[in-house]
Amino acid sequence: MKDNYIFNKNMEAFIRAYPEEASKYDLITNNKEKFELETVIAYSGEEVVRAVLPDGRKLMLEGIYGKDDYISDTIKSYGRISPRTPLFLVGTMYIELVRKFAKATNDECFVVLYEPSLKIFDYVMHTMDITDLFGKLPATLYIEGLTSGKLSQRMSSMFTLEIFPSLKIFIAPNYEHLCKEEVLRASKGLRDAFTELMSAWHTGARYTDVANKNLIYNLKTYADGYNVAQLRGILHGEYPAFVVSAGPSLNKNIDELKKIKGRAAIIAVDTAIKPLLNHGIKPDFFCIVDGKKPTELMNHPGIHEIPLVTHLSVASGIMDLHKGKKFFYASAESIEDEVIRVCRKEAGNKKYIVSQNLPTGGSVANTAFSFAYFMGAKEVILVGQDLALTNGRTHADGTFKAKMDKLNLTEDPEYFEVDGLHGNKVYTRGDFDMYRIWFEKYIKDNNLTNAIDATQGGAKIHGTKIMTLKRAIETYCVKKVNLKEKIDALPKMLDYGARKGLSDFYYAFPEKLMEVSRKAKQGERAYRKFAKLSEAEKVDNKELLKCADKIKEINDYMNSDQYALFVQAGMIDIDYVMRMSIYEEQEDEKDERIQIAKQGILLNGLIALYAKTMSENIAVIVKKRTIKPAKKDINGKVDRFLYELSKEAR
Repeated sequence: MKDNYIFNKNMEAFIRAYPEEASKYDLITNNKEKFELETVIAYSGEEVVRAVLPDGRKLMLEGIYGKDDYISDTIKSYGRISPRTPLFLVGTMYIELVRKFAKATNDECFVVLYEPSLKIFDYVMHTMDITDLFGKLPATLYIEGLTSGKLSQRMSSMFTLEIFPSLKIFIAPNYEHLCKEEVLRASKGLRDAFTELMSAWHTGARYTDVANKNLIYNLKTYADGYNVAQLRGILHGEYPAFVVSAGPSLNKNIDELKKIKGRAAIIAVDTAIKPLLNHGIKPDFFCIVDGKKPTELMNHPGIHEIPLVTHLSVASGIMDLHKGKKFFYASAESIEDEVIRVCRKEAGNKKYIVSQNLPTGGSVANTAFSFAYFMGAKEVILVGQDLALTNGRTHADGTFKAKMDKLNLTEDPEYFEVDGLHGNKVYTRGDFDMYRIWFEKYIKDNNLTNAIDATQGGAKIHGTKIMTLKRAIETYCVKKVNLKEKIDALPKMLDYGARKGLSDFYYAFPEKLMEVSRKAKQGERAYRKFAKLSEAEKVDNKELLKCADKIKEINDYMNSDQYALFVQAGMIDIDYVMRMSIYEEQEDEKDERIQIAKQGILLNGLIALYAKTMSENIAVIVKKRTIKPAKKDINGKVDRFLYELSKEAR
């Protein structure tokens, strides 16, 4: 029976915790869900709820033997629940499961509670006290029809890769029949969240042995660089942008691109730059995001003239070989926040010293695509974006070889079929398909209607308009634009003061890493003491708590200090495996403490060693590659004043 007192109490808490959702609550009265709710008495004597469908079918939403026993059995089936275990639960009627789950983990858990039915949520609001769901319980709530944003985004923000394998999933009885489409969509959202986490991890793991070295090595180049923020809206929504990738089909229509120079922006991915130049086509920009790209890609006399869109962790050899303008965007490296901070602190002009990122799905083509929209392109036209092995080849001729090898696709399980551009089936592979999914999601999430696929074959990207390159050029390249003039007029990102701040940061870096090493050694000693105390026959709880406080202090430092995070980012593959094993269940509390201590000893020992090694290697780099502000960098009175105070002016 509905109770207005309970509803008002719940609503008050709901408004405080979820004001946006609460403001749309009146939508519930207008919902058109085609079922009714009624209560019946379970065998246990409890009052339980079931849904009655228009065709007369009756679906139990709570166990016929009673909800309490059902929840208790579910918790027992999970076994021992470790701290930080995540739970994805469908159905607000089962809030008691969230309570028991939170209790089992001492509130150290991650819960996403999804309610696909507004009618059921309204029923719960009127019949059950769920005020603890709105702030007290460690749970985030997503209500279909009320909560904005994507469910997958909510899950991505809650779940991390190391805890995902221990994820528990609970779907209330008969929800798969009552809310079939919503439950399927939630399942897909869960998959998307996991895919995004895996994509980010694979990208990080791929660069683990080079990213940090590249970042420090490239700071010298960064000192003379530009910020991609300076290119925001440069096309003013008036001109198209062509994103040229090196898919095999590029061979078929590459010469068509000669017609568009001066009438659109041409953005090439790294592997497409040489084929374009070999055909006499000079892009306005090219993008590189890979920390391991071979320098052979720069083996062309015309490349250094073309502005490069990149980030600090890209392959250092390529950065040195490229002599033209470089536009930097923010990568995922946390130390970049510190770079921005020290540059802004001393800068006379801070306008473009900002952390500007570009959305990406792990591919340079994804980045180039979002960059085109960032520049304010009227239309974004994809060329050579096969995302498939057209004619059995991975790339166009002239990328890695003059003539690319043909693969045998039917005999290798790595390759599988997807929908082709023209209603056919084409072979692709896992990474290509992941990039395709990203394109589709980006187009859908941003409601883009001006994405054109002018690729001459390959996989179909849903959400794009399919068009020949010739027709796209005739339709959209109707106005002249001089991008070179606009780009040449841009000032460098860093003035004298900003370069001075960067220089001070750069030369202090080795000692900052040695401080991380010293802290890690303190952590290692604290964990050793924790293990010794835990193994004792009679545990000294006072000393154990004191030791735990010291460990918490070290862990807080490791999780917040930019230099400590920089070190750990470089050992992402080791760190991931270590953290995964930390959450393995142990037989009792003592065994768990000992296991945590062992992991802490090993992890801190590795951090100490890695930080010391990095410090020594970076000391060599900063000695060879100097960064010093010069008189030519003066821009304004503040810069002049700082220069007059410097040794250089004396």
